[in-house]
Amino acid sequence: MSVQQLWLTLRFRNSVFAGLMALLLVAMVLPLVPHATPVDAVPESVQVPIVMYHLVLKDPARASKYVIPPETLESDLRWIRDHGYETVTAEDLIAYVHRGTPLPEKPIVLTFDDSYTNNYTYAYPLLDRFGMRAVLSVIGSVTDRYTVSGDENPNYANLTWSRIRELSESGVFEIQNHTYDLHRNDGPRKGCKRLAGESVESYQALLLRDLSQNQDAIERAIGVRPKVFVYPFGAISPESVEVIKRMGFSASFSCEEGVNLLRMGDIDGLFLLKRKNRPAGISSDDFFQSLNLF
Repeated sequence: MSVQQLWLTLRFRNSVFAGLMALLLVAMVLPLVPHATPVDAVPESVQVPIVMYHLVLKDPARASKYVIPPETLESDLRWIRDHGYETVTAEDLIAYVHRGTPLPEKPIVLTFDDSYTNNYTYAYPLLDRFGMRAVLSVIGSVTDRYTVSGDENPNYANLTWSRIRELSESGVFEIQNHTYDLHRNDGPRKGCKRLAGESVESYQALLLRDLSQNQDAIERAIGVRPKVFVYPFGAISPESVEVIKRMGFSASFSCEEGVNLLRMGDIDGLFLLKRKNRPAGISSDDFFQSLNLF
């Protein structure tokens, strides 16, 4: 073999060896590289049911349209798990619409209105055990009141700010705004609805003051400014929508019943999201089938 032939043979062998080493290196590194979900793999629209809970109490005599026993909540969570649904938060919905962040194949949102102490006593451990998340909407004025009194009776009390901070830090609950002191139905105004004869300017100024006060209070407590406004009693005036958007909220929850269809890029579709109230006296199967969930 000539010197030139020998050189060419060694060069070929070295190139083969280098190629094999490169393939081996790629095979070792590739599993470590995170795989981004292609944009075209994310559905352009998704159906999202939102369930509305209020009080969770053991006393069967108190079961009603807005009060369920812990056993009913546990049954609901088991139904959700067994039927392949995954709980998501409002922030997840916002991320999907604004940025195309993928949602689970079968997303569902669980909301707890009014920030009752029994949500901490009964709902929190159940959600934690099932590995699920929920949205808790806070009324600032009653939170202030029970923070001062220190009363944590689950039969009637509302959460204190320290409990709300604990729930937020747990990752189980996402905290949102339910007005500071407009969650009332015992006077001329129902919730934050505009009064007859009230000027648009006065009404919007009132709403801005109240919601801002609660935004500030919640941010002081948990270090996060809410992105969702939850209408008390589902009482909505058209003039409120402008204020809520101007304040920087990315979504709002109503009490209109139905399942939501969210579309990527449809930012307005995040406002006045529908929810289904969960009453006592109906099985989990019947309740979720009323939402056409299977």
